[in-house]
Amino acid sequence: MQSEIDGPSETDTLKQYISELEAENNKIKAENVELKARVAKLEDKQSQNELIKNLLSVSMKNMIMY
Repeated sequence: MQSEIDGPSETDTLKQYISELEAENNKIKAENVELKARVAKLEDKQSQNELIKNLLSVSMKNMIMY
């Protein structure tokens, strides 16, 4: 009889815990999307900086030659 009394309470506690974990998981997923976007933006800036560096290097070489 005691297990029947404890049953619903334990089930409710587990359901609430699962809901909390799902909410935390969703928050982490959203943060992950934001971080991936920031990484992509930084990678793009890095590529642009490398291109500018290469262009300046070529430009400097051309100036020295002439």
